[in-house]
Amino acid sequence: FNSQDSFRKNQTAIQIAKLSKQCEQVIILSHDANFLKQVQEKIHGETIRAFHLVPIGTDNTRIDEMDLDLFLKSGLQKLMNTLQMYSTDISSIKADDAVQKIRPLLEGYCRNRCMGIFTDANMLGEMLGQIKEGGAAHPLSDIYEELDEINDYSCKFHHPQGSSYSPVVDTTELLGYVKRTLRLVGAS
Repeated sequence: FNSQDSFRKNQTAIQIAKLSKQCEQVIILSHDANFLKQVQEKIHGETIRAFHLVPIGTDNTRIDEMDLDLFLKSGLQKLMNTLQMYSTDISSIKADDAVQKIRPLLEGYCRNRCMGIFTDANMLGEMLGQIKEGGAAHPLSDIYEELDEINDYSCKFHHPQGSSYSPVVDTTELLGYVKRTLRLVGAS
């Protein structure tokens, strides 16, 4: 597809959809997930499954089924999905993975709400400093305390106090902070 424009890609997707009505099975190999989604949207009434290659070590690969919609979601949506899954079933996501999603989600949320104020370089601690300094006039002043409390909890898992320090995640405590985070960003 390197040399195909959008029109040619769409025409190829249409032809594959037509072909799928004439065959028992069609297999498409592509590095372009957006193209695969385009084909998927054109095929109606058929079972469609997407797979991807997963490296195992340095010499092996396995084939796993994948959720194409989830793969194509934005980074913030993926973070929210992970925390939402954890909030409904703590055994579905490793606690260490879930706790690592809190700060990036909050940072992205703050950047989106204050695009002219925060940049990609601003981390949550810096953002909190700017909000505090701005006082009641800052657009995020109404959520400062909640952000600060969640930051206080989550920072120990993002900024270990040395190479030998590895805090243990209490799943009950994490669940509470995950729910608070989701409420704060409007995803609960």
